Amino acid sequence: MSKTETPAGKSWLSARTLGLHIGAALLALVGCDRQHAEEARTKSTAPAREDLLIGYALLADTLSDESRLGTLDLFKTLTLNAPNDAIAKMMQTLSEASKRRAAELSKLRHLAPDVSDKPTQASAIGDAITAVAKQFGKSEMLSRSGGFDVRFVLLQAQATRMVAAMATATARFDPNHKRKKWLKRIATEYEGYRGDLIKYLSVRADSP
Repeated sequence: MSKTETPAGKSWLSARTLGLHIGAALLALVGCDRQHAEEARTKSTAPAREDLLIGYALLADTLSDESRLGTLDLFKTLTLNAPNDAIAKMMQTLSEASKRRAAELSKLRHLAPDVSDKPTQASAIGDAITAVAKQFGKSEMLSRSGGFDVRFVLLQAQATRMVAAMATATARFDPNHKRKKWLKRIATEYEGYRGDLIKYLSVRADSP
């Protein structure tokens, strides 16, 4: 023991050292708890974000396809197989609305949490099913056989219902309130378009 060190001083230093060790241990535990909590949050949010990426990618792809209906109308006209006025008007309405909504979605996807990336998990069977469905739809729309208006309405009734369903389902996973409200408006809007298409079929069926 040094000349200047008293038993009381030594006792005080020991207590202080012990306190520092305890404090360091508590800080280490807090750090571990925070790390575990962060890891848990990452694990819980990763699948949710992947679901959002898939939902928004599908929605963006479908809106992009629908925006091309105006080009289809022009093609049918140039090939002397133009749709009737009512169908042409529906094609133009859906094309313009989908182009506008696709542009809005492109901006909204950058809001937090950012969902502008492509899904990280590819699905070979899912991609194959989508590709085949698109090919079938393209064949129907470009066919020169009669009954184009009925085929168009049937396919678009499915397409508009899918847009509404995608928007509704994606909204359930998205924590962003602005995007959620936008998705709900999209669902209502495209259900309205589907109603117009079904009404056209009803009127056509009732016509003599």
